[in-house]
Amino acid sequence: MYNLLTEEWIRATSKDGTSKEYGILDLILNSQELLGITDDSPIIEYGIYRFLFAFLMDAYQPETVFDITELLERGSFDAEVIHNYITLCEGEGVSFDIFDQANPFMQETIKDDIKRKSVAALNPIVPTGTSRTFFDHGLENTRSFSKAEAARALFSTTIFPRGGSGYYACISGEGLVFNILMGKNLFETLVFGMVSKSDTHLDYGKPYWRDKGFAPKEKRVDTTLLYGLTFPIRQVNLLEESEELTTIHFAPGLNPSIEYWRDPYVAYQQGKDKLYPMRASQDQSTGALKSQWRNISTIAKKTDGILILRNAVEKEDVRVVSYAILVNNAIQNVDRSEFLLPICIYTDESKNEQVQEEIQKCEEIASLLRKSMHDTLNRGKTKVADSAVRDYIFRYYNQCETAFNEQITGTIDIDSWMLLVGDIAVAGFNDFVDKYCIDSDRIAEAIKQRNNMCIKLGKMGWKKTTAGN
Repeated sequence: MYNLLTEEWIRATSKDGTSKEYGILDLILNSQELLGITDDSPIIEYGIYRFLFAFLMDAYQPETVFDITELLERGSFDAEVIHNYITLCEGEGVSFDIFDQANPFMQETIKDDIKRKSVAALNPIVPTGTSRTFFDHGLENTRSFSKAEAARALFSTTIFPRGGSGYYACISGEGLVFNILMGKNLFETLVFGMVSKSDTHLDYGKPYWRDKGFAPKEKRVDTTLLYGLTFPIRQVNLLEESEELTTIHFAPGLNPSIEYWRDPYVAYQQGKDKLYPMRASQDQSTGALKSQWRNISTIAKKTDGILILRNAVEKEDVRVVSYAILVNNAIQNVDRSEFLLPICIYTDESKNEQVQEEIQKCEEIASLLRKSMHDTLNRGKTKVADSAVRDYIFRYYNQCETAFNEQITGTIDIDSWMLLVGDIAVAGFNDFVDKYCIDSDRIAEAIKQRNNMCIKLGKMGWKKTTAGN
């Protein structure tokens, strides 16, 4: 027996910086005293947030964004609403026990034809089969999860699994970037994540735990919002062997063929004939995941950005946390990043366009800086050049992010931005030359490349300042 309402399984940090584990009830009813959910795995962290968003949306049934605003003003969740919702669920036969023999929470009841797999299959960032990950190392047949670990990982199976070999990628797609809005405490974060009925074109419906029962690989061509947020892309059954779990039933779940689904935590981009969800992408300059602040204008676009920004229009700014898995063949790279988003970028389309232009200038200068450094060090043909250039491009983007956060809250001036990022690039190039150009040939090449870079920067609107001397 392991009832998620009362067992301590969700890790959260309090305002004094201490961390402990909570059950669903304690976490929700004391969320105003907590800072946020934390986990060693960003994917597990987001999976729990997403579950709690759906849980609270089903409990409160907000009709409009004004209902969400009123809840924010209240400052805490109503214990009566939460307990009434639990009573409703239990009256329908829902059990919040993940090992319930008749109706385990968020799982199908499997009695026959158990397909045993390592418990590692629950967590998308744990290497299984031929997959590898930059975030976790180890062999799947040596894994064991505690009941709390299994509970935490269970919710990531609805959103992050990859497709292939008879399995389907989640309803929202593979490799997407999911975003949440961080409030001043966990209560605000959870309310910011709720979607009202008027803000979705879908019926609200019921989450999976209230609408269970399906055949493996059954095709679904439609869904409701709450069911889609908890869509059972895998058929899972936790096998309670002892205090530690080593194997589980794990098989393909539903087959999603739903073209009109739009995830409220994902930004979309207009393609030739339809909208496409934003996916995690690899930065060609560094080889790492692209920092999401560089996608800020897309994330904050009023028509196709993340829907939940509508909940924060009364704020001056909000901190966005992005979660993503970048899949490159069998290698998975996991990212959790944060950035500050002024709400005016969302409410003012002209300002959004200006921000988009600033980011584009930043990207163009990064490409110019990268080429100049590569050409200085034997045109990038040495490992020293490759690793050094990546390091300096990282530094460039980090400095640009700091400058961007300082500048974006005021009046946006493209000319001033060009001067600023141009100076960052030239100063970075000068430092690069001082460190790596130690012979006359490379110094001569560096002077040539620096002059060419400054000429091109000048055509983009940059003027030489102290940083360029």
